Amino acid sequence: MIEERAQTSGQLENSFTRRTMLIGSIQGGIGVLLAARMGYIAVAENENISCCPKATGSI
Repeated sequence: MIEERAQTSGQLENSFTRRTMLIGSIQGGIGVLLAARMGYIAVAENENISCCPKATGSI
Protein backbone atom coordinates (compact mmCIF):
# COMPACT_ATOMS: atom_id res chain seq x y z
CA MET A 1 0.00 0.00 0.00
CA ILE A 2 1.29 3.45 -0.87
CA GLU A 3 1.60 5.75 2.08
CA GLU A 4 0.78 9.41 1.37
CA ARG A 5 2.85 11.98 3.16
CA ALA A 6 1.33 15.21 4.38
CA GLN A 7 2.30 18.28 2.41
CA THR A 8 3.97 21.09 4.22
CA SER A 9 2.75 24.68 3.99
CA GLY A 10 5.81 25.52 1.88
CA GLN A 11 4.96 22.84 -0.69
CA LEU A 12 1.36 24.06 -0.89
CA GLU A 13 2.51 27.64 -1.32
CA ASN A 14 4.90 26.65 -4.13
CA SER A 15 2.18 24.75 -5.99
CA PHE A 16 -0.20 27.70 -5.63
CA THR A 17 2.46 30.08 -6.95
CA ARG A 18 3.16 27.86 -9.97
CA ARG A 19 -0.55 27.50 -10.72
CA THR A 20 -1.04 31.26 -10.39
CA MET A 21 1.85 31.96 -12.77
CA LEU A 22 0.52 29.44 -15.31
CA ILE A 23 -3.01 30.84 -15.30
CA GLY A 24 -1.73 34.42 -15.32
CA SER A 25 0.53 33.79 -18.30
CA ILE A 26 -2.30 32.12 -20.22
CA GLN A 27 -4.57 35.08 -19.52
CA GLY A 28 -1.80 37.48 -20.52
CA GLY A 29 -1.29 35.61 -23.79
CA ILE A 30 -4.99 35.81 -24.57
CA GLY A 31 -4.93 39.53 -23.79
CA VAL A 32 -1.99 40.07 -26.14
CA LEU A 33 -3.78 38.15 -28.91
CA LEU A 34 -6.92 40.24 -28.45
CA ALA A 35 -4.95 43.49 -28.45
CA ALA A 36 -3.14 42.44 -31.64
CA ARG A 37 -6.47 41.55 -33.27
CA MET A 38 -7.97 44.91 -32.32
CA GLY A 39 -4.90 46.67 -33.71
CA TYR A 40 -5.19 44.73 -36.95
CA ILE A 41 -8.87 45.60 -37.29
CA ALA A 42 -8.22 49.27 -36.54
CA VAL A 43 -5.30 49.67 -38.96
CA ALA A 44 -5.46 47.10 -41.74
CA GLU A 45 -9.21 46.85 -42.11
CA ASN A 46 -9.60 50.63 -42.03
CA GLU A 47 -8.82 50.73 -45.75
CA ASN A 48 -11.77 48.46 -46.53
CA ILE A 49 -14.30 50.34 -44.40
CA SER A 50 -15.19 53.94 -45.16
CA CYS A 51 -17.54 56.09 -43.16
CA CYS A 52 -18.78 58.11 -46.15
CA PRO A 53 -19.59 56.87 -49.63
CA LYS A 54 -17.38 58.29 -52.35
CA ALA A 55 -18.97 60.91 -54.55
CA THR A 56 -19.44 59.74 -58.10
CA GLY A 57 -20.61 63.08 -59.51
CA SER A 58 -24.23 62.04 -60.09
CA ILE A 59 -27.14 62.79 -57.83
